[in-house]
Amino acid sequence: MNTCSFFVWAVACGSIVVGAATMSTVAVAQPSEGQHTQKSGTQGARPWMNQSLSPEKRADLLIHAMTLDEKILMMHGAQQKKGAPPEPNAEPTPKGYVGYVPPIRRLGIPALRLADGRAGVGNDARDVTLLPAPIAAASSWDPELMNEFGKVLGQEQWKKGTNVALGPSIDVLRVPEWGRSFESYGEDPYLSGRMAVAETQGIQSQGPIADANMYLTMNQESEQFKEDSLVDERTMHEIYLPPFAAALDEGHVGTVMCAYVKTNGVYSCENSTLLNEILRKGFHFDGWVMSDWGATHSTIDAGKNGLDQQMPDDEFYGAALRKAVQTGEVSEAIIDEHLHHILVPMFRFGLFEKPQTASWDVNVRSPEHDAFSRRVSEQGTVLLKNQADILPLGLHESIAVIGEAGGAKPKAEGGRQLGRDCALHREPRTRNPQTPRGGSAVDVFGRKGPGRSIQVGWRRAHRHRLRSHR
Repeated sequence: MNTCSFFVWAVACGSIVVGAATMSTVAVAQPSEGQHTQKSGTQGARPWMNQSLSPEKRADLLIHAMTLDEKILMMHGAQQKKGAPPEPNAEPTPKGYVGYVPPIRRLGIPALRLADGRAGVGNDARDVTLLPAPIAAASSWDPELMNEFGKVLGQEQWKKGTNVALGPSIDVLRVPEWGRSFESYGEDPYLSGRMAVAETQGIQSQGPIADANMYLTMNQESEQFKEDSLVDERTMHEIYLPPFAAALDEGHVGTVMCAYVKTNGVYSCENSTLLNEILRKGFHFDGWVMSDWGATHSTIDAGKNGLDQQMPDDEFYGAALRKAVQTGEVSEAIIDEHLHHILVPMFRFGLFEKPQTASWDVNVRSPEHDAFSRRVSEQGTVLLKNQADILPLGLHESIAVIGEAGGAKPKAEGGRQLGRDCALHREPRTRNPQTPRGGSAVDVFGRKGPGRSIQVGWRRAHRHRLRSHR
C-alpha cells in the first residue's frame, strides 16, 4: 500500500500544493522470465566482441554475420498481434517489462528489456522509489539535482534488469491540459534542454540506455492517433527541437522514441523530415529510433523514412517487413542501416559486456533514495521560506493544501504509463517546520476544490484539439 508523509508534495499539474513528500513502494509485479547471461566466446569466432574496435566497426562486423531473420528479429518487440504466426526464434516478453527484444545467442547478442519510468521504475514495479514528478524536479532549476534524479532512476532500473529506460520525456509543454504534462519539464525550451541533458547523463551513467521521448510535437492524449500538429519551421526550431538537440549533442542519448501524433500531415514514425532530415542529417544522431507503443502505421513508409524499431509487436516489422525485403520494396541495405543504428549504442554503452543478472522482483529501494525523493520534492515545491521570521506570520496559523493534493487520495502520478493514488497521511497538530521558535502548533486541512482536476492523464486526458502551433 502506498503511503505519504506530510511535508512537501511534488506537483504533477493542476494543483497548488503545500505538503506531502511521497515516499512509497509501488504496486504488484511478477518475477521476470528469460534472464540470460551472455557469453562472448572468443574474439576469433566473434570479432565484434573485440572492445578495442569502435562501436561502428563492431556493429558492421556483427551485421555481416546476421541472417535476414535475425536482423528483423531485432527490429520489433516480442509481443505478437493476436492470430499472427510466431516469428523465428521468438520468445515471450518476460513479465514486468513493457517491451522486450529476445537475445540472439548464436551471435552473443543480449536481450533488450525496456521499462517505463519517468518518476521511478514504472509498469507496476514493486519495491522501488516513487520519485517526484519530473515537472516538479525541473521546478528546482537545478541541473545537478536532476542529474542525481537520473542516477537514482537509472540505478533502480538497472537493478530491476532493465537495460533500456523509457525516459526522459522532453517535449516542451505547449498545452497545460496535456495528460502527460507531469512527466515533462515544463514550457521553457532552454530549461527543458538543460534538464534533459542532466537526467539523460544520470540515467546512462548507471547502465541503462536512456530514451528521449516523444519526438515530436506531442502535446495531447485524446485523439492522439488522428490529430495533426501544424508547425512552421521557425516554431519547430525555436521551441520543439532545442531540448532534443541538447539531449543528443550533450546528453548523448542512445535512443529516441517517435510520437503518436502527426506533424504537418505525416505520422511521426514515418516522417522523413523529422527522422532523416532533422534527426540524422541535422543533428547527426547515430542511435536508434523506436516507435511509441502502437505508433507504427506502415511497413514500407516507416522502413524507408527512418523508423528503426517497432514497439511493442511485429505487426509491420515482422512478416510484412520480411516480405517487403524479399519482393524488393525495401532493400536489405536499408535493413542493415536500421540494425547499425540499434547496435552502435548497444556496443557504446556496454550492453554486450556488462553482466546483468538482476530480475524484476528485486527490492531496489533504499533509505537514501527515499531521502532523496523528499529532498527533490522540497526543492521543486517550496517557493518561499519564512527564514528569520521575516514575514509577519503568527504562531498559530493554519496550512491549506489546495487542489488535487487536498483530497483523501491525491494523485501521485498520472499519465498512460502509470496512474496511482497516494493516501495522504496528515498530522492534525504538528510542529511548523518554518517556525524557528519551535513548539508552535498549526492546523492542517485540505480541500480538493470544486473544479474537475486536470491532473489525471490517460483516460481522462484533456479534450483540447490542437490544430495549429503557428
